[in-house]
Amino acid sequence: MSSSESGSSSSSSGRGQVRQSRCCCFRGRPAPRRRLPSDSDDERTPFMINASPPGTSPNGGLRRADEGLGGMGAAAAEIFTGFARCPEANPNPVFDLRRFIRCGDILNYLGGNKWGHIVLILGTPTAKEVPVLFDMERVDPVTNGRFIVELARDVPVYLCNVLQSASNMQDINTTSCAFVVHPQTQQICAVKEISRGVQLSAGREGPVTCQILMSPFNNANLDIPNFRLAVEEVHRAAQDTKWSFRTAIRGYLRSAALRVSKYRSVYGKRQLANLMEEKWRKRPVCSTVPPRVWQKYFLKACIKHRDYMQNGSDPELAWVEAVLAFMPVKDDRVLPKELVRILLGTKRWQEISFRNGPPKQRLVDPPIKAKPQIRTKRQLPPGQPNAEGACCWIGQDQFSVYCGRQVEKPKQIEGRLGHSVKVQKIDWDGKCGPMSGPQCAACRQLQDRLIA
Repeated sequence: MSSSESGSSSSSSGRGQVRQSRCCCFRGRPAPRRRLPSDSDDERTPFMINASPPGTSPNGGLRRADEGLGGMGAAAAEIFTGFARCPEANPNPVFDLRRFIRCGDILNYLGGNKWGHIVLILGTPTAKEVPVLFDMERVDPVTNGRFIVELARDVPVYLCNVLQSASNMQDINTTSCAFVVHPQTQQICAVKEISRGVQLSAGREGPVTCQILMSPFNNANLDIPNFRLAVEEVHRAAQDTKWSFRTAIRGYLRSAALRVSKYRSVYGKRQLANLMEEKWRKRPVCSTVPPRVWQKYFLKACIKHRDYMQNGSDPELAWVEAVLAFMPVKDDRVLPKELVRILLGTKRWQEISFRNGPPKQRLVDPPIKAKPQIRTKRQLPPGQPNAEGACCWIGQDQFSVYCGRQVEKPKQIEGRLGHSVKVQKIDWDGKCGPMSGPQCAACRQLQDRLIA
């Protein structure tokens, strides 16, 4: 369900080392009992005041909030720099994942728990040749001793960056992950780095496998700068983006599908546009992240290309039509299995199949080797007004937009200061910014419509 699970997560220093996650789903045993979430875990904790740059923590690694909640698990161990010493791999073209995977694809980890775990892929993976691939750790039924066996030597391992949310992470973060094509079953399997090579990550009843959904886009028709800007807006949102148990429960109880027939009229489309922006304020689960990024991207793409639309179409209406066609999902309540079902149901997303090979548009698509670069500054024209006519500027983080207006009465709010684990009472003066902290609705709306 959400944070679960098997995606990777950032960690400590040390060449060639792996910090093991406390994720129950990778260790193949039940999660520890934990208290039920209190009111401090709901949407009344909407703000996080950043005291340090996004993606960092006092110890330089992953900001861990807690162990996995119930059966939902947590993010897995991140792959470190040991692979930098490995040579480039030259895999069999039939199984070469670099021919399939592109920026914006969705990876679903299966087998770690009953729900799955969704991450957003940020680029074409690199392939490294690793000396040994080891099987999962097993127990000898006679001696009760533990052992692992080699599965193959000189194995191509695929490394890529992902954006994810997990219950043992304090906010949405970029991490790295690694996977292999199993030499016997040809399944895509998650791996972790160990001495002499990599080892299959253990799930509940076998290795953790990877279900990868390919978007209908490739490097030629995806606007990479605006997609990366959408990624960064989700990553660096000036609000509390810690994984939410309440969102997970909402996803369990309610459907996340957007019914196209409900939004055929102009009035219905405008209602949906407002609804989507409201949902972007909700705290996430793992499967919230890809829909939120894609919906923000479609908004930016429609604004950028408004001059090329037929009959002077309203970019806001074109945005809603794009969402209904490619990502018809309510991101504040979608679980991994439902997200996969909805996207495959659009007939636009495809699951990787070695038998069928890459989609036609990706066969002639050269991969972009450069890693996605996180922008350090956002450009805003001087004197740019928001929807309510207030002059706006860029905040202290060189990214968030503020107008400095008094939008509410001074009060105490619940939130997380910096990347603290605990929810705290914070004295808020009720202003939008002016240089950090909560934004007003008009400034958030302007920020979502800025393009690269």
